[in-house]
Amino acid sequence: MTTSTQAPVLLFSYGTLRDNAVQLANFDRELNGRADSMLGYEQTWVYVSV
Repeated sequence: MTTSTQAPVLLFSYGTLRDNAVQLANFDRELNGRADSMLGYEQTWVYVSV
């Protein structure tokens, strides 16, 4: 891997990709990041019937 002076690549991760051990196994390093949000939306439970 080479070092670049260009803008960083932004990566959206969720689920197991947020786990440090999985990041190390896939990217050979822990990723630096922050939680994201979707303004104007809220998280609620949804009933799903089968």
